[in-house]
Amino acid sequence: MNPNPTSDKELWDEYDHISKVTPWLAYPATCVPAIEPWHLSKSNYKVLSGPNGGGKTTAGGAELVAYSTGFNPFTLEKWPIPNVCWGVCVEYKSAGRVMFRKLAEMLPRKENGSRNWKYYKQDHIIAIGAPYNSEIHIKSQKEGESSLLGERCTAIWVDEAMGGERGLENFGELQARGLPDQPLKMFFTLTPKMDIGLDWMRRKLWKEPGETQHDDFIDGTFCHRFELKDCTTDKGGFILPEIAAAKERETDPLEADARLRGLWTPFMTRPAFNFRYLLKAMERAPAHKYVKFVPSTLYRANFEEVQGGIGKMYRERESAHSYITFWDPASGMGKGHDNSALVVFDRSDLCTVYTASANDIAPDVFAREIAIPASQYYNTALLAIESNGEGGASAVGACRDVYPNLYMQKNYSKALATYSDKLGWNTNEQSRGRMIDALKRALEENKWTPCRDLLEEMGHMVGKVIGTKMKIVAADGYHDDLAMASGGGLAIHYEEPNYAWPDFAKLKVRYGAPEKLQTLPFS
Repeated sequence: MNPNPTSDKELWDEYDHISKVTPWLAYPATCVPAIEPWHLSKSNYKVLSGPNGGGKTTAGGAELVAYSTGFNPFTLEKWPIPNVCWGVCVEYKSAGRVMFRKLAEMLPRKENGSRNWKYYKQDHIIAIGAPYNSEIHIKSQKEGESSLLGERCTAIWVDEAMGGERGLENFGELQARGLPDQPLKMFFTLTPKMDIGLDWMRRKLWKEPGETQHDDFIDGTFCHRFELKDCTTDKGGFILPEIAAAKERETDPLEADARLRGLWTPFMTRPAFNFRYLLKAMERAPAHKYVKFVPSTLYRANFEEVQGGIGKMYRERESAHSYITFWDPASGMGKGHDNSALVVFDRSDLCTVYTASANDIAPDVFAREIAIPASQYYNTALLAIESNGEGGASAVGACRDVYPNLYMQKNYSKALATYSDKLGWNTNEQSRGRMIDALKRALEENKWTPCRDLLEEMGHMVGKVIGTKMKIVAADGYHDDLAMASGGGLAIHYEEPNYAWPDFAKLKVRYGAPEKLQTLPFS
């Protein structure tokens, strides 16, 4: 703009011209002040979390057009042009149309006001005219990784990322789209609603101020959140305060944190378990260290700390404490198959002291390297093994002759009216209900200390009607192996209580006249 305008009219005329011809350059003058820190960040990865209708998509469109045209009016950075940039939506029909409309509002025009770009609808490509000559490719996440193959690019804008394993796989494919000679710029705009399953994104790309980052968090990612109230006219925004207040009153209370304040929760679905109880339990979830077990003596194992791995220790063993281990084995076939999940509880206070989960370890190897040594380490814990399927049979066989404290499930025979013992835990409709009930009981009694991974799995378990019955299962794209292993261990704990020895030092025998009572130690 002209640094020395002679009048307000000249200033307005110049701004009006810029807003019509190069609208992304005029956008900073109208940007909601609360969003500006996100635009000013030069991080390679940055996330903008905010309310519905707060201007996130407009901000993302302006940012992407800035990369496409080679100049960012906020940071004053420049990039080589022509180039290729991507706009990634959830799917073309609805979200894709919104993305295209926001981009169209920011794309350059000619001096006569006509478009200086052309949209090839069949290929979802926007070709920008001279002097930029760049391209913006609009991509859909719905079809998975295959839809995200293509030419490498300078920058990628993801609007409302997809949840579940597909969302994580899509993210990995997008990370591979960068140019070899410069870092790929990726930025995200979204409202973190509970029904989109964004736990992968919370682990990798989100951290609240003052919060301890997740082990998977990508260092250097810039996270910024704003609220609907930040967009009111009295704060430099575009929403009347009374409109914002009306939205506050009308929004579902369970969704208000996300839809009005851009707040994330550890649970990105509507869980079958009580949401408030899960959050309360999350507050006391213990920290962990990665460990692997090493042999010590014939019937004892010890551990050493490692960098990463599948075994997480939350508390070391304590003498005279009783522990219970539950192992839900799997085939070990790798990606796309169930996880082998193992959890160890301290029966004195139901604290999760150790967990391990993997999908690529065969049952006999898992038994030898994890299940048996973990149980040995924790004072020869009672080891319960789910015996279902081929993985269960293999797991039971691997432990039967080498571990002395295996759980025997009592089975009742209606024909004989007698009970019989069977090695391992059989999960069926009736026993699965007991596992779910045990999880609910522990959660509601508020007397246990679960780990974060367990609570996140519980947060992705939902009620589904299967046939004619309601069944609590993992949401599509998620696992519940650790949660069900915990439910099995808790069910055994509640059904077969662990009775502690009394404190003999407090038991006294009293004799003599009341006024001259004496005590002798109990013997």
